[in-house]
Amino acid sequence: MACTLVLIDTSVWVEALSAGGNPACHERVRDLVSAQLAATCEIVIAEVLRGADDWVQAASLDARLRSVEVLPLEGVGTLAAAMGREMEAPRRNFGDLLIAATARIHQVALLHRDDDLSRIAARFGIEDETP
Repeated sequence: MACTLVLIDTSVWVEALSAGGNPACHERVRDLVSAQLAATCEIVIAEVLRGADDWVQAASLDARLRSVEVLPLEGVGTLAAAMGREMEAPRRNFGDLLIAATARIHQVALLHRDDDLSRIAARFGIEDETP
């Protein structure tokens, strides 16, 4: 993979931030953060924080996620809607469409553990990786 930012999806952050999470996710996220190639977006932050046990954990997670580059969302809604129409994707996948649109707009790779994101990435030429 080229030296480019990598948008880390919720599915990978959850594993990487969990003490008992997937070791491959831990390692890949650690490597990306160390190389300053990790990125996130507000959608991923919201999804991760939604799973926090309490406000203290949410604040800690928020700080960790914001320690990497947070990609702006300008234009993401319009592109995600167009992608969804083209794929005839069900509305339940709209979060995935928003995250994929963010990766496409910023021309960054997408690191995930999500079959829907694999299909979206393949359809729209988004570089993706699964740990």
